[in-house]
Amino acid sequence: MKIVQRIRAEDIPLKSRVIAFISILVSYFFYAYNWDTVDFLRPYFREQYGLSLNQVGLFYTAQSLGAIVGAAITGQIADRKGRKNTLISITLGYAVIILLSIFLNSFPALLFSRFCLGFCLGGVFGCAASIYIGLFRERIRGLLASIVGTLFTAAGAFQGYVGVFLLSKSWYSILWLGGSVPILAAIFMYFAIPDDRKIIPYGEKSDQKEAVERHVSLRDMFHPNFRKITILLILLSGFNFFGYQAFSGWVTTYLKEERQFSGATMGIIVGAQNVGAIIGTYFWGFMSDRFGRKINIIGLLIGSVVIVIYLFLPSVSLYLQVAAFIYGAAISCTMIWGPYFSELYPSHLRTMAASIFHWGHIISFAAPSIIAFIAEGFGLRTGMLVASLLYLVTACIWFYLPETLSIKKSKVKQETIQLDK
Repeated sequence: MKIVQRIRAEDIPLKSRVIAFISILVSYFFYAYNWDTVDFLRPYFREQYGLSLNQVGLFYTAQSLGAIVGAAITGQIADRKGRKNTLISITLGYAVIILLSIFLNSFPALLFSRFCLGFCLGGVFGCAASIYIGLFRERIRGLLASIVGTLFTAAGAFQGYVGVFLLSKSWYSILWLGGSVPILAAIFMYFAIPDDRKIIPYGEKSDQKEAVERHVSLRDMFHPNFRKITILLILLSGFNFFGYQAFSGWVTTYLKEERQFSGATMGIIVGAQNVGAIIGTYFWGFMSDRFGRKINIIGLLIGSVVIVIYLFLPSVSLYLQVAAFIYGAAISCTMIWGPYFSELYPSHLRTMAASIFHWGHIISFAAPSIIAFIAEGFGLRTGMLVASLLYLVTACIWFYLPETLSIKKSKVKQETIQLDK
């Protein structure tokens, strides 16, 4: 087995660690940007290639399926070959794929490109989270996760803004931008991020000056000592995704068709939800750093209650704006899951641990179809009410999991397992 000389993360200058984090943010921003192109460019795909609504809808299905597969496979590669190397590779991967898709013309080829894009994008979350939590102390990881968590909203807003200037000229410009900048980001990361294989994660003690490089695989996540945690995290993520799809995925349809709001009013209400999500992300980051990761369970409980209130409020824009703001702020409590999932496992399994976030798509894969089926039989409001129950179930699962902020309180963290023996 290979012997690797390691240094403590604490011994790396703070300035260097901050620069490394910034480089990760650039990759993560364009991960979010390119993920959103499947929805943002949907009408342009239809017009350019003569596709049906069902066909363009399959682009999202292919991309999500690719993300599930990619999260599982790239997580193993990252924990074996290095998270820095893997993050750089998949960043280059999604950049090249998005650029190549510009030159594709057939539906099968476009569908396959979306699967490949999803494969690369599915690995970004796990690699990013496992790198930055290893570089900084646990008491600020919630803040770091908050910064990362707001990038999805920021990327969507940026895409809409540049679309004002680019879509009228050529919608392909959206793809050119999404592919070219990440290539530069990958070069930046090569020089900015230290080799994680040579670092002892921040706050972890090691009496040895040398460490053995572990050869890990997906089955290690189901080792008897971790099996229950892994299964619970898959359920946690899956029910949360399902709940999000059940409510947030249908909220614009509900406001337009059920409440008969104009596009402008609908935009204001959805905007209030997004503002709430941004503010809530930083609030829950602060709470999780100060009081522990599981304090954020309160957000899921609040979200569960607010959904019911939201769906039975009178059709008054102001009332719904307030409810939407609270809902967005409440469910953003899950922003801590990247660090939290990783902290539940030993450092050599942390990329796969963070990748469990995407494994939950297995459960939520059919969520849109199921909610549509319920809506057709009992009304859209009834279908959306399912989200309230699912958030409650998610909160119960999280309550059953251990706390990780203090290593002494985490049963999993106390266990020392040599999986390579």
